[in-house]
Amino acid sequence: MANQRMSRASLRPSGTNCVGRTLLVISWLLVLAGPVAAQTTTLSEARQTIRTYPFGDPDPIPSLYQDAGMYPYFRFDGFSHDGEPEAWTVVRLENPYIDVTVLPEVGGKVWGGIEKSTGHEFIYKNEVLKFRDIAVRGPWSSGGIEHNFSVYGHAPTTATPVHYRTRQHEDGSASVVLGATDWTSRTRWRVTLTVPKDAAYLEIDNFWFNPTPLDGLRYHWLNAAAQARDDLQFFFPGDHYIGHDGDAHPWPIDDQGRDLSFYRNNDFGGSKSYHVLGAYTDFYGGYWHDWDFGFGHWGEHADTPGQKVWIWSLARSGGIWEDLLTDDDGQYVEAQAGRHFNQTLGSAGTPFGPRFFPPYVADTWAETMFPVKEIGGMDDAARYGVLNVDREGDTVEVAINALAAIDDTLRVQAGGELMHSEALSLAPMQVARRSVSVPSGSEPITVSVGGPELQYTSDEDATDLDRPVRTSFAPDSASIEWRFRAGERHHKARRYDEALSAYQAVLDEEPTHRRALKRVAALYYRRAEYERSIDYASRALALDTY
Repeated sequence: MANQRMSRASLRPSGTNCVGRTLLVISWLLVLAGPVAAQTTTLSEARQTIRTYPFGDPDPIPSLYQDAGMYPYFRFDGFSHDGEPEAWTVVRLENPYIDVTVLPEVGGKVWGGIEKSTGHEFIYKNEVLKFRDIAVRGPWSSGGIEHNFSVYGHAPTTATPVHYRTRQHEDGSASVVLGATDWTSRTRWRVTLTVPKDAAYLEIDNFWFNPTPLDGLRYHWLNAAAQARDDLQFFFPGDHYIGHDGDAHPWPIDDQGRDLSFYRNNDFGGSKSYHVLGAYTDFYGGYWHDWDFGFGHWGEHADTPGQKVWIWSLARSGGIWEDLLTDDDGQYVEAQAGRHFNQTLGSAGTPFGPRFFPPYVADTWAETMFPVKEIGGMDDAARYGVLNVDREGDTVEVAINALAAIDDTLRVQAGGELMHSEALSLAPMQVARRSVSVPSGSEPITVSVGGPELQYTSDEDATDLDRPVRTSFAPDSASIEWRFRAGERHHKARRYDEALSAYQAVLDEEPTHRRALKRVAALYYRRAEYERSIDYASRALALDTY
């Protein structure tokens, strides 16, 4: 690098012959070629005209009479039926493999993501901003990836500007850092979107901080849109799904024999919310078989155990939203990742509601969104690649799509015996296929690339998540624990008056219920009734001084 910073004058020879000059020119060209080989992610920021259906008519009164939990935000109640050109700030992060655009003035959402060798979108890009009354404050636009922190539903910032900074890093990657304060909870969130110089994925690094002395709601979901097509298949590992009510149902084959993992088979009933669980894996995704192309999400299971498929009704009741939310880009679905198994704030009789966000706690986790092509589906994914395996008689068909450079070993085992091993070297978005003969009946089949991070096994029990999907206890609204949990459900939804009444009912029957004493103390603190708060806190401290 020092040589690259030298001036041309410092390299000019004195009294050299033609051969010497020629060799020197060649050497200098090689020096100049260095940065080309060591590519960087291109970062740009510009004003771009986007056809926009604007919103307005802000309610001057904070949302107390409609939803006290949204205080101090107000709603917007005016929505245009006519589109008009409007300039927006667009940040672009682009390397040789993917092209990602971000809209800092629209909640910091990712506007879209394209895989460059195919031209296909792995993140659905809606070419218009058609704001409609869907979010908690009203305006919301479809497409891309939106960030939802702390508020049930679409975040208050989903259609308004957030703070942002762009960064070009020394390692050749580039980032845009987005963030805001959620004023309902006073928590602060930051999302860093990074495109590496030499990988085909979008890194999403989340930071969330509760600077207050009170419990908040640890509610976060990443909502990524994808095109809705009949040939789309969802690869969401698990054996059950739960709805917003927490009721459990089989997945992907439902009790009517329908394979719900195919978009086209959801042409019944209303819109769908499938929170899929039952497998201990780090990925999910979707694949358009006609395009031989798909999308995926990776995140460590402990960080993002929630995985949800959202589908608008395939009937007209859902189809009208295609017209309301876009002009020409078609219907979409959402693939969502969450910090909890379910988005409900505490459905009765189920264990899946989100937790409290403790005081003075910082929360960090990482995710990636990536494209996948020419491998037919998804059996496993890691940060560096995607694996699909098919068994056809005595042959195992292996397909690998590299997301980053792979220089490792492919191994295929059958019944514990090594059937195939080879050194594998792939560039980002390069695809490799292998056909391996295996003895008939040999089980389990195991295929790995570089170790357990990217591995397939035919042993269906290997990734089972042994977690109950139904409570074995019948709801008992008369029990103390039930009433306490009802109070916590109100508390998380910021229905503080209802929460206080439920906690007080618990203390009327059990005055030494320490958790209820703590919750009541916090609620009186919120109401600035400090003497009462200290009274209840002291009662709790008398039971446990820590």
